[in-house]
Amino acid sequence: MAFLITEAVKIGEGAWRYSWSGTAPFDIMLGGNVVLSQTDNTSLIVQWQDEPHASTIEPPAIEGVDSTEDRADLCQSLLPPFITLQFRGKTTNAYYKIEAYDGADWQTITTMAESGRGYYKFTSPTRMTFTYDLRVVPYDESGTAGTPLELTFFHHTHPAPRDLTYTYDAGTNNLTIDEA
Repeated sequence: MAFLITEAVKIGEGAWRYSWSGTAPFDIMLGGNVVLSQTDNTSLIVQWQDEPHASTIEPPAIEGVDSTEDRADLCQSLLPPFITLQFRGKTTNAYYKIEAYDGADWQTITTMAESGRGYYKFTSPTRMTFTYDLRVVPYDESGTAGTPLELTFFHHTHPAPRDLTYTYDAGTNNLTIDEA
């Protein structure tokens, strides 16, 4: 059975509890570093301390592999092969086009109808180039385009690991992260 995160729950300010399933032993990675290696544990508490980039809303991305998977599969969350674009809609728009620039023209990837949901989310196809442009174009009921939101994405190699220290307490199953 492959590694699968089954729960990520906020348990306090900057603190998150993760649970997972799979076939032990597990290797768990956070921020580009292996924080637990060959562990039989199926849960972990991540507590950010003095971390300026830690979100109080979103849990930090952890990854893992179990004994049935190749450890080379780690690092997906550090540089995923796709872009997730989220934008706020306006009820005065009828629909939105997500477009990609191919070097000569803008090509429509998908169209999303305005549904009053407020926020819209688009996940790009797997990246094939190192730099590319996306844009969101709003359209009104008559089909007139509004001002597009244009974004350029750069595909870089993995950044150098941050200088963090990790302390794991097996008794409490708590992982503490400090800026070194």
